[in-house]
Amino acid sequence: MRIALVFLFLVLGGCANIWRMDNGPLTAFSESVRESPDPRNTMVWIDLQKKTDTRVLAAQIKLAEQAPLVAIGTLRPEFVAQFLPPWEPPPQWPEIVKQKARQDDNYQGGGIYVSFRQGRLVYVSLVSQLRGERFYPQVAAPASSELLSLPLSRAQMEAVFGPPRRVYRVSEVRY
Repeated sequence: MRIALVFLFLVLGGCANIWRMDNGPLTAFSESVRESPDPRNTMVWIDLQKKTDTRVLAAQIKLAEQAPLVAIGTLRPEFVAQFLPPWEPPPQWPEIVKQKARQDDNYQGGGIYVSFRQGRLVYVSLVSQLRGERFYPQVAAPASSELLSLPLSRAQMEAVFGPPRRVYRVSEVRY
């Protein structure tokens, strides 16, 4: 029995190839199959309630096909509202949680989530997959016009958001 459990642990543990990158307000996860250099999924979470990093804020994002490429730190609610629809909390959430979520100006579309509190940018999230649907949000390094679509490799992530303060492997991603 113990040998079977050890074998199962080794097999399942060998399947996960997820790394986490931290850089100031940015936390990013990327997963690839086995040791493939090509990422399968990427999630980027920028929490501007934490200490900010000028390199992360200078990274650029394209909110929609017809949107211009803009620095993340320059996003404003009136600009984002032109390209992304308002986000509404799911109906199954408790009413008190929905009320709190509605206090902020939230927008979501195409794998991009942007949140403002009293006109101030507080969160930006990019995902390449959500609830089984694929997305390809586009980003660019500061002062670059070369668009990169999620999912991003570690080298691409560093080119856009700067060198990480910490990178490590994880066995699962918790939201």
